[in-house]
Amino acid sequence: MPVLRRILHFSLGLRNVEISAQRQVLNIIFSRLNFQPNSSTKSLTFAATSSVEQIHTIDRSQLQVTVPTDLESGSDEVRYLSDLFKIETDEAERLVDLIKVDNSYASRQTRKTALEIKIDILQSYNIPRSAIKNKFSVMRITIYELQKRLDYLWVYGIDLCKDPEKHLETLLDDRTSVQDKKKTFLAFRLNCSIHKINKLCEHQPQFLLPGIKTLKKNLDTVLAEKFVTREVIFRSGRIFAKHPVGVEENLTLLKQWIREEVKDRLDDSEINENDLCRLEEMTDKTFEDLILLPRNKLKQLRRTIDTKLVDWQVLRGKTKQEYLAQRFNCSMEDIENLIKKKPLFLSLRNYTKLDKNLDLLFNSGYIKPRDIMRCPQIAFFRTKCIERRIQQLNDLKFSNEKQFLTAFRETNDEHFKKVVSEFVKVKEILDKYSCKTREEYIKLRLQCTDEELQSGNMAQLRNMRLSKLNTMLDFLYKECFLPPKQVVKYPRILYTSLDTVKARKMELDEIGYPLSTPILGMPSDNYKKRVQEFSKSGVIYFS
Repeated sequence: MPVLRRILHFSLGLRNVEISAQRQVLNIIFSRLNFQPNSSTKSLTFAATSSVEQIHTIDRSQLQVTVPTDLESGSDEVRYLSDLFKIETDEAERLVDLIKVDNSYASRQTRKTALEIKIDILQSYNIPRSAIKNKFSVMRITIYELQKRLDYLWVYGIDLCKDPEKHLETLLDDRTSVQDKKKTFLAFRLNCSIHKINKLCEHQPQFLLPGIKTLKKNLDTVLAEKFVTREVIFRSGRIFAKHPVGVEENLTLLKQWIREEVKDRLDDSEINENDLCRLEEMTDKTFEDLILLPRNKLKQLRRTIDTKLVDWQVLRGKTKQEYLAQRFNCSMEDIENLIKKKPLFLSLRNYTKLDKNLDLLFNSGYIKPRDIMRCPQIAFFRTKCIERRIQQLNDLKFSNEKQFLTAFRETNDEHFKKVVSEFVKVKEILDKYSCKTREEYIKLRLQCTDEELQSGNMAQLRNMRLSKLNTMLDFLYKECFLPPKQVVKYPRILYTSLDTVKARKMELDEIGYPLSTPILGMPSDNYKKRVQEFSKSGVIYFS
């Protein structure tokens, strides 16, 4: 088999190598063999520029190369190494045994030629012969793989002249070497120590996910921006796992939008130097946020910046405390107490929404600043929810601000509907009896005086649901035929469940016990005891 053919099979493994790599390695071989053009030059040029399948279809006779006599009949691997490193034959044989592999199909001359090519490649990177001899096991790597790994170290800023033996040792482990090359490259580009990069990769493993070319391109893209510092990069590991095109597009679009559209919208006559500095801080902070966002969230980010800019216009150079003090028309001390009660006022990002909500609440005519300070959660309801509730309560024509606030502050929509429904029933009851207030209604139904209403258990009727009170009184008057004076004398019955009163009425009617407010409203144990005694003796005990 010709020399070139054996090199292609043994040393290079060109069956699985890209065409560009074939050309590069073949050129190295041609220069090493001192190839002289002859009649087969055309065939060899075709072989170097063709695919692997086309190379195998060439007639082997066309691949014959005139090899110089001194190379064809020269010394073997042992003598070559002995002459190169100026060492004894025994030591040269030890080096040959160190790299010996199962390559029985390759001749000694072919192995020697591949060895010479590898040593020439290492020396072209200024690696001294002493380091090559001490780490001679690196010769086990194929020519193509050796060239590729050295290129990684060279291109990404690793000085092979410093501690060359360590770098040659790194070449032996492909997986480890790639990770080490990425870390070394990060330390070189970010101007920090390897120790810091190791810590960074522990907390941000995304740095080591992409290939080294993607990592290099993403670093070049973000470091080209003046606002990107090392601290920003250290916090933003996952940006480097993105496709470089996505990173570049995000930066370009946002810069164009911020610098051209946003600033043009603002009226320069109303902006002072401090305001411009604050705007720059917001946009720079937004740039940092961009690095962490995927491509499909760019629109969301633009809406966020819109909100920040409008918030900036709302605050107009004021602090958040000053803005709140102006809106609530109160002192800074009151605002500090409000913030302690509701810290969200200070940590809120969207002040535009808060400003709009306050306008809606204050314009309703029922809610005052002091009401919001007592019940601050209503200021953070959704704007649509506030508009809907104000409309519903206005339709009911509330005249009582306390009732309006009581209904409005319900956070749950179902609870809000129940409160509104109760208010509707109260309004219907008051209209039915031509009463304006709860006290007036109670005095009318119970036929009592103000003194009786404010004494004892009667005072608790002010806190009782009016619809429940009305239903209970209707049942006592119409079904039990009890007079109002009995109810006033024993008001405990009004706090008993209506279902309990109905059940007791049916039971007492069956046994013939006369109805009264004490028996209908007494505790359960006493009621059972009284009924049992009456069933046995038929005697009524009056309490």
